[in-house]
Amino acid sequence: MARAGSKDDRVTAYARSVTEGALPVNRLVHLACERHLDDLATGAGRGLRFDLAAARHASEFFGYLRHSKGEWAGETFTLAPWQAFHRRLSVRLAA
Repeated sequence: MARAGSKDDRVTAYARSVTEGALPVNRLVHLACERHLDDLATGAGRGLRFDLAAARHASEFFGYLRHSKGEWAGETFTLAPWQAFHRRLSVRLAA
């Protein structure tokens, strides 16, 4: 299983891409990505921990959903990196 911040954690990879300037985003998204990376680096000292399993669970739920109409009817939902980042923010850190 991947640790938060490892290569297998695509949300952290997204945050790094944003903060390194590889992806164009607005200021608030950039700040959210900076905070995510900072919390991973220093959160333990503040009593926070990143629950990667819970974050993955929140994102993987969408794989059970299927489009019902149109061009993608019957296809499963696949979250874009920015969507996965947003979804995981809701469960990312626990005290």
